[in-house]
Formats: sequence, structure tokens, C-alpha cells
Amino acid sequence: MSVKYYGEKIGIYFAWLGFYTEMLFFAAVMGVICFTYGVLSYDDNLTSKEICDPSIGGSTVMCPLCDKKCSYWKLNSTCLSSWQSHLFDNEGTVFFAMFMGIWVTLFLEFWKRRQAQLEYEWDLVDFEEEQQQLQIRPEFETKCTDQRLNRITQEMEPYLPLPKKCGRFCLSGVTVLFWMLLIVACITGVIVYRLAVYAAFASIMKDSPTKKIHLVGSLITPQLATSVTASFINFIIIMILNFFYERVAIWITDMEIPKTHLEYENKLTMKMFLFQFVNYYSSCSTWPSSRGSLWVTQATTRTCLANTAG
Repeated sequence: MSVKYYGEKIGIYFAWLGFYTEMLFFAAVMGVICFTYGVLSYDDNLTSKEICDPSIGGSTVMCPLCDKKCSYWKLNSTCLSSWQSHLFDNEGTVFFAMFMGIWVTLFLEFWKRRQAQLEYEWDLVDFEEEQQQLQIRPEFETKCTDQRLNRITQEMEPYLPLPKKCGRFCLSGVTVLFWMLLIVACITGVIVYRLAVYAAFASIMKDSPTKKIHLVGSLITPQLATSVTASFINFIIIMILNFFYERVAIWITDMEIPKTHLEYENKLTMKMFLFQFVNYYSSCSTWPSSRGSLWVTQATTRTCLANTAG
């Protein structure tokens, strides 16, 4: 019914959204199965048992989490977090990742078939060519005052001269690059925040004489506190930048003055894809940084153990 009220574009979108929601049912079932496996194997987690064992984790003294104010701590202090992480990070996660790879492939193939069926039912076989490719945008005709003879139709038509087109494309590219670098700068700031606040949380939670803070420190580890606060800051940054990206992408695309509706949509889609891809997935760059911090921690631990043995 939506195609009759709002047109083919809105109709095809809601058709895709409904099909996507239906396919998510299978992914949700597999996710519940993997989570259930984590719950059922909760008591068989050998790693957590060794961490929580007083004779193993309780006798293992770990080096301080920071250089100046942090004290030594025992491995069994992370007992609760190790049990909690097992619920979501277990052997079933590997099979879930493999299943999602197969699910994505099947989703794309089944959607292609569903889209072809809708094109036939809604009589949209030649819709793209007739409605988009052959129509010139009114904005293009208004803003382009220069005209030239079309060799095919032998009629005068508006066009954008090459110098103006190159200038607009260069300005567009610089603007896109600036906003993408802005995302990278924000993510770098979050990484610096994680490294700086981690030591501060560890110092406050381990050495505070207040019992209330000591209780919070036993429930919330410095790793968890830093991850939660950094994730919240990263979420706020993503939402704020995403608010501006849509408007910036529209402004840049309008500045380029695309000739047809199809060209306009393709350029706008490409810019939105670049912005959102970098905005949403650049946070994965925190993993190499975390690995680097782990190497530093391991080196510090070896030095600490050597000093203790000496």
C-alpha cells in the first residue's frame, strides 16, 4: 500500500526494511543459541575457575596498573568480570561469526530475487531509466546559465563549463577530506583519553582510604570504568558528527550541481557512505592502540617480575 501513497522509492525502501527485519529473525535465533551456550557452560569455564581459585588467582600478584600511585593487586580481583565476559565471548562466538558471514551472503541473494519480483509486480522494469536518467534537475537548468548545442537532439541545453566543474569538485574533495580527518582526530582524542584516564581510575580505586570508593573499585575495575566512559564519549561524538554529516553532504552535493536526479543521488549516497563508514567504523582503530598499550604493559610486567626476583 505504501507504493500507492508515497511512490516507488518509498515503497521499495519499506519493502527492503520489512525483508531485512524478517531475515534478522534467523540471526537473532542463532545469537540466542550462542548466548544460551555461554550460560549453560558458565560453570565449565576453566579460565575463570583458575582466576577465581584462591590457590591460583589468589596467590598470583600482579604488577601495578600505573607507575606512581597504583599498588600491587591479585589476579582473583577480576573474577567477576571474567565470568561475565564468558557469557558473550565463548566458543559459540566463533560459530556465530561464521553463521553471520553466510547470513549476509544469503540475505543479498534473496533480496535480489525479492527486488526483481517487486519490479515486475509494480511495473518498475524501466522506472530508473525513464524517471531518473532522462530527467534533468530543475536546479541544474536554473544555476547553469551557459548553453551549448546537443549534437543528438540538435537543441540548446544548459551545461557547466569545465573550469567551474573542476573548481567545485576540488572544493568538494577538500571538504570531504577535512570532515574525514576530523573524525580521525576525534577518535585519536578518545584513544588518548583511554590511556590517560585508565591510570587515573586505577590510582583512585586502589589507593583511596575511603571504604565506599574501595567497594566501587572492587566491582568496577579500571578497565571497565575506562571502557564505559570512553564508549559513552565516542557515542556522543558519533551522534554529533552524524547530525552535521547529512547536512554537509547535501550542501556539497548541491554545490556540485549534478545534472540528473540519478547523478545527484549517486553523489549524495557516496558522500554519506564515506562519512558514516569512517564515523562508525574508525573506532576499530582503537584496537591497534590497545595492543600497543598491552605491549608496554607486558614489558613493564617483565621488569617488575625481574626486580621482584632480584
